[in-house]
Amino acid sequence: MLDASTQLPVPGSDVLAWADLDSPDLVWALPARPRIATAQDGLPDVSLLLYRRGAAAKPDGGQLNLTVDLALTQGEREAAAAAGAARRTPPRPGEPEPPPVEVKAPSWIDGKVHARLASGVEADGQPSLLGDNGCLLALQLDATQAAAVQDAWSAGFPDATVELDGTIDAANAGAAAASTARFAHNSTPGCEQTSTHTHTVAAGARNAVRLPLRLHGPLRLPPAAKTTRRTDLTL
Repeated sequence: MLDASTQLPVPGSDVLAWADLDSPDLVWALPARPRIATAQDGLPDVSLLLYRRGAAAKPDGGQLNLTVDLALTQGEREAAAAAGAARRTPPRPGEPEPPPVEVKAPSWIDGKVHARLASGVEADGQPSLLGDNGCLLALQLDATQAAAVQDAWSAGFPDATVELDGTIDAANAGAAAASTARFAHNSTPGCEQTSTHTHTVAAGARNAVRLPLRLHGPLRLPPAAKTTRRTDLTL
């Protein structure tokens, strides 16, 4: 279970990471902000269709579809694993090396996504709450919006922003319970022998919590998408 009280520093990486309550070999991590997802063909998961009356005319409308998610890059995953490994006690001479640190995505309870893509063009969506928590944003564009998106697309979405608000499943470790026991034994009339024993028992309890997150930042269009993910249709 993700330990809400132990967030791990991940130097040199824009990643949020937490320790696990039970295993030092597990880290929970995600990027600090959503970004355009990568499709199965390896290209950005975004597409723009613009239609117009005449090749030189301004667009009369269009469609914009994009998926944002919280997938870690390989470099970010390795950085999160290194942050988890740094917390472990090094093995003593003769002891085996510990296993590689596993990096998992947190479990989402709820969430919502809002993106501002260009002037007058905004979208809201519901993320999947599974895995990388992808969210599809689909927009029908009128003529004014299509013109704004066309300009923003050509520039790589320079002013676009995205925000994900949600909560993840987590827990805090319960405190250990200490107890003191006193025992009296009379072995001789008028003489009492008393012994005191103090022992600490780990409660083993944990407090389930909903950890709120607000992930916000710029949303940039990868250069590979500018030509491969745009279609211009002349009517």
